[in-house]
Amino acid sequence: MTELSIVVTIYNAEEVLPELVDRLQKAALQVTEQYELIFIEDRSRDRSWPVLKAEAAKDSRIKAARFARNFGQHNALTAGLYMAKGNYVVMMDGDLQDEPEVIPRLYENIRQSENEIVYVRRINRKDSGFKRLTSRMYNNIFSVMSGIKLDPHVGTFRIMTRLVNDSFRQFREVHKYIGGVFYWMNFQEGYFDAEHRERKYGKSNYNLSRMLKLALNGMLSFSNKPLNIAMYIGFLSAFGSLCMGLYFISIKLIYNANVPGYYSLIVSLYFIGGLILFVLGIIGQYIGRIYDQTRSRPEFLIQDKINFDHEQ
Repeated sequence: MTELSIVVTIYNAEEVLPELVDRLQKAALQVTEQYELIFIEDRSRDRSWPVLKAEAAKDSRIKAARFARNFGQHNALTAGLYMAKGNYVVMMDGDLQDEPEVIPRLYENIRQSENEIVYVRRINRKDSGFKRLTSRMYNNIFSVMSGIKLDPHVGTFRIMTRLVNDSFRQFREVHKYIGGVFYWMNFQEGYFDAEHRERKYGKSNYNLSRMLKLALNGMLSFSNKPLNIAMYIGFLSAFGSLCMGLYFISIKLIYNANVPGYYSLIVSLYFIGGLILFVLGIIGQYIGRIYDQTRSRPEFLIQDKINFDHEQ
């Protein structure tokens, strides 16, 4: 029986892997000898996979899976959680900004409490000021849109019971937003404060484009409020146009004034045209998600696996 599973996503982590594996093994051994380290390699462009294969050859408790193509961090986490069979499951990033040495204390924390999931709250975040600012803004907008309050100091690092992980496996959404799913499940939760370290190797793979894509996915996955907002904007636009029309008619009737129509017509056309495209874009996003879901394509495809049991 596996007591502890540790799920780690890997992308372009060739340099950090030897130290990461060593520190994870030492941390896991402080908890139990019945552990498994699950590394999901998201089709890196460096030598991450050969390094993982070499590490897995040393210990059968080191398990590695490689995607057939790049499916993204959230799908990599999903794959790892599907494969994990421990009574307790830890998930974390593989950049060592979250310290593996926290895991034994995290394990004791959840064991001694009634919590089903414990989130690690990062103290003194070492991310850039821009990333911290955009993260806080997004969390506030997401909370308003979805009604689910996210903690801006919480990242991927957390520990959960088998109950929570089994419940997570029931989610079969194509566009899964993991950050919101665990909060939405509403199991008894707790928080554990830990230092957030500087990145020692490489740089973050989350550029502005990826962060915007993740933010859009999160909001559309948990709320239909953008559709309501689009409807309100359309109503206000129509009402404003009606008021403007009545205003020009009244000027003509009362003062018999000439109302220049060319400029107002052009402005109105551009305004209404842009508004229509905006609303159609929002509707298109939701329709696209429905299309993706009905295609029933797999969330990920695994090309190679090492040290996994047949049932995994």
